[in-house]
Amino acid sequence: MPFFFEVSLGSIYLEEAEREEFLAQAVIIIEKLQLDIEDFEDDPSDFDKLRSFIKSIDRMILQAKLFDLASVVAFCDTSKVVGQKLIRCDNCELNTIAAGVLADTVDLINKLVQAIGAGESSQIANDYASFQGRLKILSNKFKALEASTQNELSKEASELDSLIAVLDDL
Repeated sequence: MPFFFEVSLGSIYLEEAEREEFLAQAVIIIEKLQLDIEDFEDDPSDFDKLRSFIKSIDRMILQAKLFDLASVVAFCDTSKVVGQKLIRCDNCELNTIAAGVLADTVDLINKLVQAIGAGESSQIANDYASFQGRLKILSNKFKALEASTQNELSKEASELDSLIAVLDDL
């Protein structure tokens, strides 16, 4: 039976077998993402956990692209950029704030995946609005850090702003 799911973040059409295949892999990846981000939240200086998180995000991006799930890809891309910026940053306070944003992103990805798995509409619009505000605050903090340290995070800040715009358009 075909599956059609509409949400303010886009429409997804998957055949039953495709949905099951995506869900099987996505659930495993999300569990790993949750463990890694929880460990990173506990110790914001543990960049090995952050690197592991980024690898898992790459796996989720590949799965989502395979099934043409643009909204999942957009959230994953945002997480990847934030994670990559954190690896280049040694500001523990900022890492703590960003870890919370990454955890929120994983929660939103999980809600999208669960909706896909259940064949239901996802109601993440309210969650997304508050997440978007936190993401913009984080982007501004990265920009302030860049301005004060004159380091090479400017490319990633622009990339993060571009991804925020992509999420706005979904």
